[in-house]
Amino acid sequence: MQSDVGNRIIVSQENFKIYGGNISPVFQKVRMASLCCLAAMTSLPHPVLYPHQKNVIKELAVSIDDHKRLVRKEAVQARSLW
Repeated sequence: MQSDVGNRIIVSQENFKIYGGNISPVFQKVRMASLCCLAAMTSLPHPVLYPHQKNVIKELAVSIDDHKRLVRKEAVQARSLW
């Protein structure tokens, strides 16, 4: 069950990056919330997270290159937790 939840959240993060180019403040908040969710996922058990660790860290690079400083800050925090 927990693995299924992890898979859904990871897929949601991958879908989210498609819309990351929009400059709307609402989308900035969505990007930041998504990164906060990824950071919060690190409290899940290690066997649930480990299969996704390399992909998540790799995909966080997209958010680290975001044009908004606050989004980049959240991305760096999430990456450090992963």
